Amino acid sequence: MVDRFALTDLAEENALALDPVLDNYIEAHVHGPLSINEDVEALVLDPSYRNTAVDEWAMRLTCDVEWHDGFRLQLDRLFAHDGFRPKPAIDAITELNISTPADLGKARDNPLDYQTAKWVWHCIARFGRDH
Repeated sequence: MVDRFALTDLAEENALALDPVLDNYIEAHVHGPLSINEDVEALVLDPSYRNTAVDEWAMRLTCDVEWHDGFRLQLDRLFAHDGFRPKPAIDAITELNISTPADLGKARDNPLDYQTAKWVWHCIARFGRDH
């Protein structure tokens, strides 16, 4: 699909307005049928999902499964950027001990509401790596 859209050109044109860590990828939503066999080259997972039901499910797919370096949020990094996301996100991270995508997945539907879960993800993605 990438050869059909000018997403990379659009991203490069707007690069100065983007956060270099949080906004360095292109997210695409697929509306309609999706075939793992025909449309997916690889599923890339966070290592916090190793040896979980997500890992087991992924291994049954017909595409490659790859693991990225992983996200692990350290509270001191988060607190050093006070105000990055609203207080409910910080409260959820500290009260529910959320530091990885798998932790967020467990808390996403209960007790976190959708918007707070998004903010928590932004914190993990922005400050959950050493670089």
